[in-house]
Amino acid sequence: MTDGRDRVPRHAERVARLQAGTGVSLFYQDFGDGEPVVLVHGRPLSHRFWDATDASPKATAGSLTAWSAAHPDADLSHVTVPTLIVQGERDAFVPLEGSGARIARAIANSVLVTIPDAPHGAPLTHDGQRNQLMLEFLAR
Repeated sequence: MTDGRDRVPRHAERVARLQAGTGVSLFYQDFGDGEPVVLVHGRPLSHRFWDATDASPKATAGSLTAWSAAHPDADLSHVTVPTLIVQGERDAFVPLEGSGARIARAIANSVLVTIPDAPHGAPLTHDGQRNQLMLEFLAR
């Protein structure tokens, strides 16, 4: 078990702005990449995305703190079904080693696939690639 530091978002100044209540839109705009991803293929990401931008800054910062302090390894070790884990290689919020790679180690029958040039929200921003990966995984 680790102390959680390997899962803390890499950009401490962004988290500090979130905690100050001034950076919530920055978090959602950047979505872990530093580049706006408000539109994907010319349309909004999702209604959930827009709902999240209205979240309380205090709640958003609190959720980041809670996620980085979580230790799900013991629970994940009980997962017995084949599991596909997809993460963007350019995830600027959660390092691969502390998230996708760690989850893959904790779930015995899992496959970790990274999407090159994809940000934190890779399953949303690269939905075509995600869908193809899922189809290939399910066909195994």
